[in-house]
Amino acid sequence: MGQLDTVAIEAMVCGRPVVHSLHDKYFPNCPHDRLKTVEEACEVISKLLLDYKERRRRIENQLKYVNAVHSAPILVKKLIKIYEELVGT
Repeated sequence: MGQLDTVAIEAMVCGRPVVHSLHDKYFPNCPHDRLKTVEEACEVISKLLLDYKERRRRIENQLKYVNAVHSAPILVKKLIKIYEELVGT
């Protein structure tokens, strides 16, 4: 099980359908796959290549997630909170 890396987030922001297996414990709200084998990944990729509606749905869901969790204003607030905790204010 993987982690959500910067490349995946940037791809989502660019409107690319991302196929990425993540750990549910750490990314419960992220629209992602629970892939266990290479064959499962191949099936998902094949479906995205052949099914325009599925591809659009994935792109929309992933873009909504990125905007809700990783947008600049949200990240700035999280960073300020971390700095305030470090300084003790």
